[in-house]
Order: sequence, then structure tokens, then C-alpha cells
Amino acid sequence: MQFNADSDFVFNPEESIKLEGKTGPYILYAYARIQSIFRKLDTNQTPTMPADIQLSATEKSLMKLLIQYQDITTAASDKYDPAILTKYLYEVAKTFNGFYRDNKIMNISRDTPAGVSLQQQRIYIADKTATVLKNGLALLGIDVLDTM
Repeated sequence: MQFNADSDFVFNPEESIKLEGKTGPYILYAYARIQSIFRKLDTNQTPTMPADIQLSATEKSLMKLLIQYQDITTAASDKYDPAILTKYLYEVAKTFNGFYRDNKIMNISRDTPAGVSLQQQRIYIADKTATVLKNGLALLGIDVLDTM
């Protein structure tokens, strides 16, 4: 994930399968983590973004990245450079991990409309992140895993 077509490198199998750093498994793990959240929430509803949203700093960072997906895939395609997409997917995974660390998704009190709205907002963001990761990895010929 940290090389491009113009750089030379020596393949190290042990480095390539680590769950941390700029590796495919790191990105796959972020996707699997989102699927785990959804299984624990046990919801089959299509996530929606509430109208009364107020995003935290990490939510804003993640949403800004997610809306760049089309531009990134176009740039990677136009330049025949999959490294553009791999670097982007790594940033999405890393930013999602920060979002998940800083923002509760599952243990939000749903006793008030604000609590329900906040959980819906975060589920929506997690769902859109999963979609971007899955679609981006598919463009690279990589199947996602629901569990790791």
C-alpha cells in the first residue's frame, strides 16, 4: 500500500500480512470491524443520515474523505495508478479507526430522540465507510471479509 508503479521494492511476506500499518489486512480489518458492529447492533434497517446532524471533528474528517471516492477512482483510472486508490483506502481505514475510537456507536443511550439520532448518524457514517472500502477493494480485485 505504500509503493507505486515507479518505485522499486523488495517483497516481504511477513510485512505484507500485518494488521497494522499500510497493508491490505489493515484495510480489510477496518471493513470487518464495521461488519462486527452491525452484527452486534442486529439491525436490518437501511442507515439514514438524520436531518439534525452535528458532526464531531473525526466524523467531519471521515465524511470529507468519503466524498472524495469518485474523484480518487477517476484519478487512479486516468493515471493508470492503483497506488492512488490504495493510499486513499488506507487513509479511509485509518480515519475510520480514529472515528470509532472517539465516537460511541453501540453504547449510545437511545432514551431520547437525540440519542437515537446520534446513533443513526454514526451507523450511517460506518455504513458509507464500509461501502467505500468494499467497492475500492473490489476495484483492486480484493474480496472483503466479514470477520477476521
